[in-house]
Amino acid sequence: NSSNNLASLPVVLLIGITAGLSTCMALVGGLILGVSARFSEKHPNATPLQKFKPHVVFNLGRIFFFVVLGGIIGFFGSFLQLGPSSIGFLTILVGIVMLLLGLQTVGIFPKLERIKFTLPKGLYKLVGIDTQKQNAYSNRGSFLLGGLTFFLPCGFTQAMQLYAITSGSALTGALTMGIFALGTAPGLLGIG
Repeated sequence: NSSNNLASLPVVLLIGITAGLSTCMALVGGLILGVSARFSEKHPNATPLQKFKPHVVFNLGRIFFFVVLGGIIGFFGSFLQLGPSSIGFLTILVGIVMLLLGLQTVGIFPKLERIKFTLPKGLYKLVGIDTQKQNAYSNRGSFLLGGLTFFLPCGFTQAMQLYAITSGSALTGALTMGIFALGTAPGLLGIG
């Protein structure tokens, strides 16, 4: 069973690349641009290469936390023993979220465009980013904010989280989420 899980990691990478060029870019892109803007304010004379630093730090935080949290949910998945009906229900729920996000991206239903998926304001304050007043850039805040994107309601991320949980393995969960986050990095770094 674990060899089957590990054999699917190239597919996970491909899903990550796809997500990084679509929903992750849409949901996470604004966060990255905000972090980058704060860095530029703090370092107005920085070179273009130096201005790329917040993007790298953000993505490193994202990959690190996805590995750690993926391992945790994979470990706890071994205790849950989800049956086929529970997995089916969760799969349908993730599918509905992905459908809603897709419809929102396409813009067919204007009412869906009013729904914005962002991190709660308390999490912004936790990592040193106050949405009301602009705080200075910090590597720590950028790293943590990248990691907290694990909790954004992205259909691709939720599908990978579901897969990590149902694997029932900390190693498979960590590898799944880490490789997924690594796959999203090129698209997210492209914003830079």
